[in-house]
Amino acid sequence: DSNNLCLSFNPRFDMHGDINTIVCNSKGGAWGAEQRLNLEAIEYLAADGDFK
Repeated sequence: DSNNLCLSFNPRFDMHGDINTIVCNSKGGAWGAEQRLNLEAIEYLAADGDFK
């Protein structure tokens, strides 16, 4: 229901035309606009690396 919040965190290494991209969205009654961040900007997340 609209009183519950949801967060979609989708790291994409090579999927749906996105390469090395994190796609985030949130929902509070309706989905908002997607936010995209290139993984190169985040040093601690890599396809073959450790996630901490």
